[in-house]
Amino acid sequence: MPVWLVSLLSATVGAGLAYLGSLHLRRLEQRNEERRERQRALAGFLGSLYIVVAQLLDVPPNPPPSIPERLHEKVASRSARARAATWVRTQQGLQRSFGGAFREPTQRLAEAYARLQLTPLGPSIRQQIEEAMAYVERLSATRTEEVKKEWPDVRRALLTSIEEAGDGASVQVAESIGTHQTVKLRELDRGD
Repeated sequence: MPVWLVSLLSATVGAGLAYLGSLHLRRLEQRNEERRERQRALAGFLGSLYIVVAQLLDVPPNPPPSIPERLHEKVASRSARARAATWVRTQQGLQRSFGGAFREPTQRLAEAYARLQLTPLGPSIRQQIEEAMAYVERLSATRTEEVKKEWPDVRRALLTSIEEAGDGASVQVAESIGTHQTVKLRELDRGD
């Protein structure tokens, strides 16, 4: 075989191997970036979830409605104008009681949840995220001691699913995010 043909074949094979190697490295980098993005999304969700749950755990349960409240509820349920007026009064009361920033943690949780909807996750993690969001809804609706006592189990199931999927680093990041957000909320409460 002529030397020039051997050189040409060697160069072609070398170029092909270099190209395949670069494709492999690019795929590895892409997978690592996807993993980092998934971990950031999970950490943001967990940190926001911790803050919202902590706030809701501090709120006392709803007392049973009084007779005038039941009467008002019946009237309001039949009138769009009464429902609108009740909603406005409720919002004003919340604003006076909790200040302007009281919705921020819930908005951050909604944003983090929306981000997770666009993030590839395993079915186990996705199911536990849905369970956690359902828990937040139950807790915000009643805040009974029975519902409050569910939090450790909900949290444990979510963290276990994340650990089992190999995204345990998200949990560590979330713990630090949750701590930072708690400090920030305390500063807001004090007016710092």
